[in-house]
Amino acid sequence: GIGYAGGMVANPVLLGDAIDNDELITGKRREAIYGGVNAIITKPAISIANFIYLTVIAAFGFKAPAGVPQPQTNMALIGLLFAFCIIPALLLALTALGLRWYPLDGPEWLNKKRHIMELHEEKEQEYIQSLKKKSKLTN
Repeated sequence: GIGYAGGMVANPVLLGDAIDNDELITGKRREAIYGGVNAIITKPAISIANFIYLTVIAAFGFKAPAGVPQPQTNMALIGLLFAFCIIPALLLALTALGLRWYPLDGPEWLNKKRHIMELHEEKEQEYIQSLKKKSKLTN
């Protein structure tokens, strides 16, 4: 639920910071590479998460519906709660703890972000000037 939503909001922001930092280090913008690697990691991770979820609820005795809903034991219902709430909450807490040491934060990083903005503005002006020279742009 809410933990997943937080990840959906935070992941692109953190990925953007990593891309910006990479640009400062290499001088290149490599968004496509980062997007591809992100997809390569997240797609199998979703399958692994589904496997773990199904394994946990099966371990607690959950019976999958076979055409009609099956009666579930209290233990099976606890397994659903555990797999759907407790495990994700623990993983979310571990993620939040890990972000405590996230290096792309603070005043130094904000200064680097300003520098990146300046670089991008310079590149944009250079590009506009090159278009004007080629008569591709008027104004």
